[in-house]
Amino acid sequence: MFFYNEEFDLTGHLPDDSEGFYMLCYQLSQVWVHYVVSGNFRGLSMESILLDVTEIQEVIQAVIPGQRTTLALERDQIMQIESENHCYHAGRIISSTSLKMWMDIVDLQLQKKEMRREGDGGLLKRSFPRTLERCQKCTQSALRCQSVRETGAGIISSNSSTVAAVTMARVETSSSRPYHLIIFGASGFTGQFVVEEVARVASEGPNGNLKWAVAGRSKQKLEKPELRSVDVIVADVGEPGSLAAMCKQAVIVLNCVGPYRFFGEQMVKACVENGAHQIDISGEPQFLEGMQLNYDSQAAEQGVYVIGSCGFDSIPADMGVLFTRTIQGTLTAVESFLTFGTGEDGGCLHDGTWQSAVHGFSEGHELQTLRRKFNHKPLPTVGSKIKRRGNLFFSNEVQQYSVPFLGSDPSVVKRTQRFLLEEHQDKPVQYGAYVGIGGIGNVFKMLFGGLIFWLFVKFSFGRKLLLKHPEFFSFGVFSMDGPTRKQMKDSTFQFEFFGEGYTEGQDPSQGKPNGKIRTLVKGPECAYVATPIAMVQSALTMLNEPTALPKKGGVYTPAALFAKTTLTDRLHKHGIEFTVL
Repeated sequence: MFFYNEEFDLTGHLPDDSEGFYMLCYQLSQVWVHYVVSGNFRGLSMESILLDVTEIQEVIQAVIPGQRTTLALERDQIMQIESENHCYHAGRIISSTSLKMWMDIVDLQLQKKEMRREGDGGLLKRSFPRTLERCQKCTQSALRCQSVRETGAGIISSNSSTVAAVTMARVETSSSRPYHLIIFGASGFTGQFVVEEVARVASEGPNGNLKWAVAGRSKQKLEKPELRSVDVIVADVGEPGSLAAMCKQAVIVLNCVGPYRFFGEQMVKACVENGAHQIDISGEPQFLEGMQLNYDSQAAEQGVYVIGSCGFDSIPADMGVLFTRTIQGTLTAVESFLTFGTGEDGGCLHDGTWQSAVHGFSEGHELQTLRRKFNHKPLPTVGSKIKRRGNLFFSNEVQQYSVPFLGSDPSVVKRTQRFLLEEHQDKPVQYGAYVGIGGIGNVFKMLFGGLIFWLFVKFSFGRKLLLKHPEFFSFGVFSMDGPTRKQMKDSTFQFEFFGEGYTEGQDPSQGKPNGKIRTLVKGPECAYVATPIAMVQSALTMLNEPTALPKKGGVYTPAALFAKTTLTDRLHKHGIEFTVL
């Protein structure tokens, strides 16, 4: 170990047989990075950024598989180590209360190279010009902060074809992009409520000033009197150039245009290629899983976050299961029961959701084909295996007849559990999702309507009828006009989570679960009040808490991305409440 302060001469402390070559040293703290290195490595002046040590360790292991490091003190520091094939940053921890720092040198076990020194205390150079040129470019890039502003705190380069470039994701709130948020599809039925929510909470943006714009196909529809001060951008999913131009102006794009199976991929592609993070409110498992399969690697390379299902599908379920893990011990299984409340005028949903359901169920076989392409191993079962309920049963938990929930929640939660297992070695939680449908009268309606739906959805002429007459075939649950303002005001939702597991000190491999926990997530009308709240608070969390997000870009579920943030607190503050019962 080395002990040094700001007068530390790095070159004077390199052992003669050092197999690493230290190009930069800098301290980390807040949200941005700045590199300042003197010409002879004396008096290192260090600015800072807060990084997740675990992510840094993953970077090291991505470059040299099996490389192990000791991460030991109190805050993050980075040192950049050069070798002939690798130029990368290794994470360290330093004291937050002192200029004195401890460095634990990483032994890379690389082939020894003769090193020479040029000039009095000058920059150490290897006798390999190509390597030196590559490392100098990395250093110059760091000094300019260019790559850090655009991609985050990681720089990895290699001339080895076996090592993939890794780009750290970054939510840049002070970049040259004119807008923190652009709402795409702002004139659509759901989009209009997202616009209203953004306008309500604009003061919660970075430094109390959220810069935002609206976008869509029709400039005329977007130019509303109440939005006179909001910029308008014309963009169409059928015109890739317009999407690219829009994405280049945004830090985050809120995509409200569905059905996503038809219109979602174009936006994901444009965002990934143009460096904008994307949030959508899709409840379509085939689209969500397809985007992970097709764009996760590309988004990681570009340092872009793509987050699906950030509305009622599936923030309450995904974040609710994560919240339920507060049990003191090991949570092994959770069942959720969703129920709805309406006022005297009842309630309904816009037919956009109905369209997604019709197309989704008609092509359900494609989802199984898609899932086989992941080649995932089954998640390990911790403790007792959860007992699956029937297709129709009376739930004592909510005192209603209930059925399995056929939306995206089970798929999203399972993807989150796989992420937490693979990335953080958290034990996966088994999950069962159900929805209460009420009394016996609703059971007969559901059985009759479900039979008609399944018969019609199999044939093209039947699908046309279903899409043309949503209100008739859904018994009024869906309509082309959507709910009234009063219906939305009087409607509520409630998720009850029943978890079981093992208390601290108990071995999940021995005996039945001996611990239980019950939690509740409740809020206002699900589709056009709660969904905008969830979507907008997700975006604000990204903007205000960038250091709490995973350092690697990619396609994420809500709980995978926001596990270390205060999103549940933000949602609670805005009416989507999380409580332990």
